Amino acid sequence: MPGPTPRDFAERFEGLLIPDPMSGCWLFAGGVTPSGYGWVYVRPTGQRMEVAHRVAWQLYRGPIPEGLHVLHRCDVRRCCNPAHLFLGTSTDNMQDCSRKGRVVGYLKGEQHIQSRLTNVQVFEIRSQRDISAADLGRRYGIALPTVWGIRAGRSWKHLMPARVREMGQQA
Repeated sequence: MPGPTPRDFAERFEGLLIPDPMSGCWLFAGGVTPSGYGWVYVRPTGQRMEVAHRVAWQLYRGPIPEGLHVLHRCDVRRCCNPAHLFLGTSTDNMQDCSRKGRVVGYLKGEQHIQSRLTNVQVFEIRSQRDISAADLGRRYGIALPTVWGIRAGRSWKHLMPARVREMGQQA
């Protein structure tokens, strides 16, 4: 049984786009990846999933040259408006992220997107020496090595007093 035609796919894809009159973004209303990008099943091209903004680029602008990324001018991950998209290298992508303050490596502590703890909770973990690391791990929903790393000052270093950091570097 043959799959859908490219026209059928384009119509189905466009049916999942919701224009936002305020921003001009075309928001993808289908599935979303854990990191917030639209995710679409692309049957005509080999039965695989692909991020929606790359699909939009290919539908409205043409093929994506090998090694290039599709980046967002608007910084809205679900946006598929081709006017908001541009091509760039991996370096361009990292520089764009950095300019927009989204480079994960620069975000520390509770500002990091994957953080499970607040700064206050880290201070509590460090100050509660009479409670076992296992109990603290259960209380805060974190692994035992994470508790050890916090207590030893190997993680969340930016919350350590400068004097304590200096002593750790000398050791």
